[in-house]
Amino acid sequence: MLSVEVYKFASELIDRADYDPQAGQLSVTLHGSKKDPEKRTYGYAGVQYKTWYDFKHASSAGRFYNTVVRKNHLSLGEIPPLGDSIDETYITSDDFKGLIVSPFDDVIATIEAEFKKQDMSEWDVPEEGEVAPERPVVGVALAKAEPMPQTTSAMFIPAERIEQLCDLALSYINSADGLLILDSDTLVAAEEEFKKGKDLYSAIAGEIQPVTRSHYETWKAYKDDENRILNPIDEATARLGKAIYRFRAEAERLAAIERQQNLEAARFAAKAEQERQTEALRAQLASEDPERAAEIMADTGIVAMPVPVFADHVDILPPKTGGIGVKKKFVAVVDDIESLILDIAEGIQVKATTGYPTSACVAPVKSVLDAAAKAKGSEGDLYPGVRVEIEGSIVKTREKK
Repeated sequence: MLSVEVYKFASELIDRADYDPQAGQLSVTLHGSKKDPEKRTYGYAGVQYKTWYDFKHASSAGRFYNTVVRKNHLSLGEIPPLGDSIDETYITSDDFKGLIVSPFDDVIATIEAEFKKQDMSEWDVPEEGEVAPERPVVGVALAKAEPMPQTTSAMFIPAERIEQLCDLALSYINSADGLLILDSDTLVAAEEEFKKGKDLYSAIAGEIQPVTRSHYETWKAYKDDENRILNPIDEATARLGKAIYRFRAEAERLAAIERQQNLEAARFAAKAEQERQTEALRAQLASEDPERAAEIMADTGIVAMPVPVFADHVDILPPKTGGIGVKKKFVAVVDDIESLILDIAEGIQVKATTGYPTSACVAPVKSVLDAAAKAKGSEGDLYPGVRVEIEGSIVKTREKK
């Protein structure tokens, strides 16, 4: 029996999530909406336990579901919650044999017969880097099916077969729901029908899951190729963007200093010119009134008009290329780890004494410190031994036409 973990969320979007660590499958049950109040459950394959752990402990389960689970994992469509399909009762194949004849006996026998003809050893999940072997589809004539594009798995199930299996499942549901347990005989009938349903589930899963696994392995192989191709480009542009930002930021800082120096020099020159013109004005007035010449030259109230200040324009950088913008990111930089640890220890002690957390109760983790730096939104001291600085970069933007 597989051990499926079930977790209830306090989220407006997500009701619960079920995780099967052995199969690496996750089912997420969403709350209904006003238009459609019914809850719906969606499955995902290739989910690692770390993702499941991070999902349960995410600050926003809805955001994590949309940005991590849905974006990075193969969707299995709408499925029942994984935890609801776990059988807590062990029933052997010999239990209640011959008591009931199920209408699904022939279907199960046919699927199982085709299923057992295949080489089960080929169904082992290939090691990383290996190509998943092509596997035949149980009960499906591939020769009659339309070929799939070369970029997808060669294994698939025609829509007609899917509809047949859906009808078969619905027929079983109607048969099972129609059973009422009223006495010992109906109890035995229900238990036998239960066992037949489990057998039917296993048989159909044996037909569908290899196809799902094949598609997932194909998707994973192409995703690995995609990452192998695109990640180096992304890393290179990130380094180049940071280098461009640092150069422009330093050049703009030097240009600002030079502009200030030019402005101070222009103001000094304007003041000197005003003083020269004032002396000239006083000398002219003194020459026109020789008797009061000494008084005029000493009169501080006689001042020439201020001289306009003109500073040289500093333009040492070319304009930014079209479609390029600046992205600023506030990050935490630890300069003194000992001071940070002492501050955290003090905060933990205060919390243990008073029961209330303090600002010093911060986890010494880079992601937590960066989140605090982002919340601060400015450069400067963040915690003892920790400061905030801007880690800018250049990003591509949409060009205006």
